[in-house]
Amino acid sequence: MASHRVGQKLFLLEQTAKRRRYEMPLTIYRKLMRVSHGMSIENSGFNKLCQGQRGRSGAQAGSPGYFSPTQIILRKEDSKHGDF
Repeated sequence: MASHRVGQKLFLLEQTAKRRRYEMPLTIYRKLMRVSHGMSIENSGFNKLCQGQRGRSGAQAGSPGYFSPTQIILRKEDSKHGDF
């Protein structure tokens, strides 16, 4: 049930993001889903992906921690420069 709630939150987040002309790249969205379904953040390569995006990310590299999805929404211009 909890994972369903997380999925719903992400879905709503994606809708509001679209309204604000933001875009969440699909690879990040998939990694988010993988993380929310119980994988640890270190193993998912999630930290590596989030580093260097818009300054400091919320968690330190290598430490498992909670990532709020709003920290990872990138503007279209930003996603051109990232390596996804």
